[in-house]
Amino acid sequence: MYFVHPAADERFFLHLLLIVVTCATFFEHFRTVGNIKDPTFQATYRTLGLLHDDVEWDTCMWEACID
Repeated sequence: MYFVHPAADERFFLHLLLIVVTCATFFEHFRTVGNIKDPTFQATYRTLGLLHDDVEWDTCMWEACID
């Protein structure tokens, strides 16, 4: 498996989608969810519910600092 740095933006999210999405033969298939075509691979990853924010991690770190 190849490594793609997260700073590579669209290449990084395409790499993640290659792992998750099966049977896609064109790049448009990777950006399509339920007959709706997303503008970017990152938007598709977010639509699939695979991209979350860091609020939970931030809260955990703040609680660890307070104790």
